[in-house]
Amino acid sequence: MEYSKTTTYYPEKPHLIHIISIITFFILFGNETPAQEKLTGLSVNPVLIQYNKTHSKTIHLKSKATPDTLTLPFFDDFSVSKILPDQDKWTDNKVFINTKYPVDPISIGVATFDAIDNTGALYEDANSYSFEADHLTSKPIDLDYPASANIYLSFFYQPKGKADSPEYIDSLVLEFYSPLDTMWHSIWCKPGFDSSIVFRPEIIPVTDEKFLVKGFRFRFKNYASLTTNNDDPGRVTNCDHWHIDYIKLDRDRNPADTIPDDVAFVRPLQSLLTTYESMPWDHFRNAFLFEMGGKIPIWYKNNDDLVRNVTREFRITDVYENSVVHSYTGGAANIDPREVINYESGLFYTFNTTGPDSALFEIKSYLITDDFDEKGNDTVIYLQKFNNYFAYDDGSAEAGWGIGNGEAAYQFNAYIPDSLRAIQMYFNQSFNSGNKISFTLKVWEDNEGKPGNLLYSQPGEVPVYSDSLNRFITYTLDTAIYVSGLFYIGWEQNLNTSLNVGFDFNRVSNNKLFYTDVVDQQKLWIQSAIAGTLMMRPVVGMSIITSTFPEASPISIMVYPNPAKDFINISVPGETGFSEFTISIFNIYGKLVFTSGNFINRISVERFDPGIYFVRITNHGMHVGSAKFIHIR
Repeated sequence: MEYSKTTTYYPEKPHLIHIISIITFFILFGNETPAQEKLTGLSVNPVLIQYNKTHSKTIHLKSKATPDTLTLPFFDDFSVSKILPDQDKWTDNKVFINTKYPVDPISIGVATFDAIDNTGALYEDANSYSFEADHLTSKPIDLDYPASANIYLSFFYQPKGKADSPEYIDSLVLEFYSPLDTMWHSIWCKPGFDSSIVFRPEIIPVTDEKFLVKGFRFRFKNYASLTTNNDDPGRVTNCDHWHIDYIKLDRDRNPADTIPDDVAFVRPLQSLLTTYESMPWDHFRNAFLFEMGGKIPIWYKNNDDLVRNVTREFRITDVYENSVVHSYTGGAANIDPREVINYESGLFYTFNTTGPDSALFEIKSYLITDDFDEKGNDTVIYLQKFNNYFAYDDGSAEAGWGIGNGEAAYQFNAYIPDSLRAIQMYFNQSFNSGNKISFTLKVWEDNEGKPGNLLYSQPGEVPVYSDSLNRFITYTLDTAIYVSGLFYIGWEQNLNTSLNVGFDFNRVSNNKLFYTDVVDQQKLWIQSAIAGTLMMRPVVGMSIITSTFPEASPISIMVYPNPAKDFINISVPGETGFSEFTISIFNIYGKLVFTSGNFINRISVERFDPGIYFVRITNHGMHVGSAKFIHIR
C-alpha cells in the first residue's frame, strides 16, 4: 500500500487499521469528518533561508575559495559546524547540519539529505519520479599511499529519522573521485526502505590505485521523489530524508574498525522549565517553585567498546549581566560500552536577575573525557529565555499542523492576572502558497480542561511568511483580553485546507492542543493525538483597562536601521535624561561586545560578526530597557 508523503490524522474510533509515520496515529474506516488533523512536511527550510540572508557574502566568498588539499585523518561528526557543512572540509553547502531530525545519533549533530536545496527551497527539477538532490563533497585529500596502508572510509547513516522515509526508488549514494581520469565512480548505494530507524555503520576500503593519489575526493548524494496531494495541493512537501554521522577516513584500519572510541553528547539541552520552553519573566517569578524542575537533564553515549569514565560539569550565565551566576560539577561516573546515559543533575538554583521584564540565561554542560576523545561533541549549550510570551516550542518547525473545517485551540496557563495583547503564529510556506486562506483568531476561557466560552474573535486574518530571523508573525488583538489561569488561543477556518502552522517534533505538548469534530450533530473538542508541539504563542503585557498591574512598563528603545551594516542609532523617549546610563551590547552567545558608561545615539557595528545582538540599557545595575537588532555584511 502506498502512502502519501502527507498524512491525515483522525480521532480515535473502534476501527483501528494501521499505524504509520513518525508517531502513532489512527486511520479510520467510515466517513471522514471535516476537522481531522493534518500533518505536513516542510516545503522550504526556513533556517537555511534566513542563514543565507544573513551570511550571503560569507557564503559567496567561501564558495570562491580554492580548495586546499587535506591530509589524513579526515573526520567530521557535524557537532561543531552549524546549519551548513564545515567549509574547511567540504566544498559544497547542499546538506543541512542539524540536531532536530535524527533519532539516537552517534554524536550530536548530523548532515541531513532531502529534497531541499541550499537556498532552502525545493529543487527546481523536483518531481514525483526520481531526481538528484543534495551533495556533500569533500575537499581534495592527499591519498598518495600504497594499498598496504589499509585506508578505509567509514560512516554511519540513518533513513527517515523524525522526518520522511525514502522510498525504494530513492537512494543514498557514495562516489569516489579519481584525479587520474577526472571522473566520479560509484562505490556504494543504499535504496530507500521503511525498516527500523537506526544509525547503521559502513566501512569501505580505498584500494584502487586510481584513488590512492593526491587530490582524491569523495561525496555523498541522494536521489529523491516528490509525492503530490491532489486533495490539498498546498501539501506538497519535502521528503526522502537521510542522515549521515561520524565520517572518518584514515590509514591503518581494518573492516571491523567501525566503533568510535569516543564519548559524546547525543541530544541538545532543553528548557529547564517544567511546563514551558519560554515564559514571561514576571509570571515565572510568581511560579518558580512550580516551573523550576530542579535538574538539568543531559544525554551522552559511550560509542567505545570499553568502559569509560566521564565527569559532568555545568555552568549558568546571566547573558544580560554577562556574569556566571551558578556553576557546579555532576561528578564522575563510569559508562558501559554503547550505553546511553540520561543524567539528571540536581539543580539547587532558581533564575534571578535585576531586570524586571525579561531575562536570558546560557545553560552550558560539558564532559571531561579521555585526551584521545573528540572534543567538539563534548559541549552543549542552551539559551533559557524569559520575555513577554508563553511558548511550548523550541522555535524550529519539523512539519506543519492543520485541520479541515472547524476550530483549533491551544491551552496556556497565566500564573498571574494579565492582558493578552497579541498572538504569534509560525506558518510554514506551502507549495504554491496553498495555505493562503482566511481564518478567525479566537480566545476561549477554560471549561474543565477544554475550551469553554468564547472570549474574543478577530476575523479576516491570513497566513504570512516572515522573512526575518524572528519567524513568528505577530497578530495584535484589537482589544486587550484579561486572562487568568487556564485560557486558550486558536482559530476557526471554513475551508478544508491546512493552515500549515509550524509543528515541533522535539517538544511534546499535544495534550494541550484541541480541535473540533462533529459527532451525532454535536460539536466536540478532541485532544490532538500527534506527539509534538504547535508553534503558536500568546503575548501578554500591561493592561490598559485595569490597575491590577502596578509595575511600570520598561522604556521603549528603538534601534535602527535593523538589520544594520555599518552603525546603529539608538532612540529613547526623553533620552536627554539618560546621559549617565550604561549601554551594553551582547551577541547571541552572551559575550559582551560593546559597552559605554554614557548614553550615545550612534554606535559603529561594522566590525561585528553577522548575527543577532541585544542592546541593554541599565542605571546603576537596574534594567531600563532592551532591544534586539541583526547585523549583516
